[in-house]
Amino acid sequence: METGRLSGEQDEEKRQEVRRKMEKDDRHRSCFCDMMLVIFIAFTINFNKIYGLLLEKDMEQVRSTSGFVTKLISTEIENLQAALDSSQRLFLQTDDVQDEKSVGYLNDIQKKFGFEKVGISDLEGNSLDNTGKREKLNDDKMFREIRNKQKYISNVMNVSDIMLLAVPFYRDNRVEGVIWGHASISRIMVVKHTNDIPFEINFSDNTLTIYRNTGAEEILVREIDYYMPENMLARGRITSGEYPTYKEIFDHLTTGQKMEPVVFKFKINEKWDYHKIHIKTVSQERVIGFLEDYNEQMVQEQRMEEIRVKSQTDSLTGLYNREYFVRECVRCIKDGKHPDDGKVSALFLLDLDYFKLANDTLGHMTGDQILKECGRKLRAVIRETDLAGRLGGDEFVLFIKNVKDVSSVHICAEKINRVLRCTYGTGTRNVAISASMGVAVWTEESSFEELYQLADKALYMAKDKGRDQYQILSQKTADLNQKE
Repeated sequence: METGRLSGEQDEEKRQEVRRKMEKDDRHRSCFCDMMLVIFIAFTINFNKIYGLLLEKDMEQVRSTSGFVTKLISTEIENLQAALDSSQRLFLQTDDVQDEKSVGYLNDIQKKFGFEKVGISDLEGNSLDNTGKREKLNDDKMFREIRNKQKYISNVMNVSDIMLLAVPFYRDNRVEGVIWGHASISRIMVVKHTNDIPFEINFSDNTLTIYRNTGAEEILVREIDYYMPENMLARGRITSGEYPTYKEIFDHLTTGQKMEPVVFKFKINEKWDYHKIHIKTVSQERVIGFLEDYNEQMVQEQRMEEIRVKSQTDSLTGLYNREYFVRECVRCIKDGKHPDDGKVSALFLLDLDYFKLANDTLGHMTGDQILKECGRKLRAVIRETDLAGRLGGDEFVLFIKNVKDVSSVHICAEKINRVLRCTYGTGTRNVAISASMGVAVWTEESSFEELYQLADKALYMAKDKGRDQYQILSQKTADLNQKE
């Protein structure tokens, strides 16, 4: 009996010990949860403080908070704004930025740069986003900033919110609308710029310190003179082409002058990389900054440029394609004014004589070569300001702007006839190629179609007269084929 009572008491003590341990664990979990809540609230407050200070440009207070978080956020915001800025070149290819083609451009931007959503709007708030949705935007503050040619960053209240970024959309140096994007703050916070290289210049001891160097040393301290442009060029760290840019950067760094971020290419750790340098003058004795890894952005910008070029050029000749040439010519007619000093502009429409015979006799490869050479020759005889395009087949078109007088149009037409005369093939299998050309001098025409019809009429007149020649017409004077 005594043994049984002792065993029961021991069991009860064990149960009470387990209960005490569970209560203790509950208190620990409660404290841990309370602590995590405090940490989260502190982080949120600190983040909002940093973000608010960024918006207010109060750098004195920013320096007293987390420099790393501040740098991370500000860099990412700049990158996203730059992405919106660079993408507006795509929309310059269309007269109506809210057509179906724009939805494709917006989708490309959204996917490439990681926006939650992107869109384009006119200044009245009529907006189109990358899903094809049309809506009315009523953000007065944003449109006020955009009309003043300023970039816009919305305010946020917590780390899970979406931030609105917007940049002005320019056409012919006028603000025509706004390109906007929704960026996730949480996405920005998890991005790790592991390839960014912070640096610090200390003028008091004449040193430049590089942190997180990707070589063997994590901190590299050298005298400022080591990085002088002449020394960097002599060691093969920069190219002669990049020398002027690097010298400008170095001069700003060593004099403490303000400078916008600049992209340049130089050799670091035996590898040529693109970097975007960010500079902030802390005091007269100290400058801080960092080299942002810009290789990926350069690739993206090159892809955007390739898309832009591909969308406006003829793949065979490299001249403008039909769509882009017509659009540019329409813009010239719509925006241009007839000068009072007698200068004239003209549309040249030309066909290659006997091109079909050459294509059938000598083969399509030779035919393509003929078209390529004609495109190169046409581009060579006109000015940089003039337009040259291929409408299709062997039909080429030029728009010559603001030449001295009609005599200059004659001179240009004669030069084109001369340079395009060429015999292709060998022996008995050869074809003489030339050009028949119709020229319409722009006078009263209010549309490209009218000017094109006049040039087409002149072209058929040239063909009827025996080819390898040109005819000039205008609305004011039916026939301008006599030189002045």
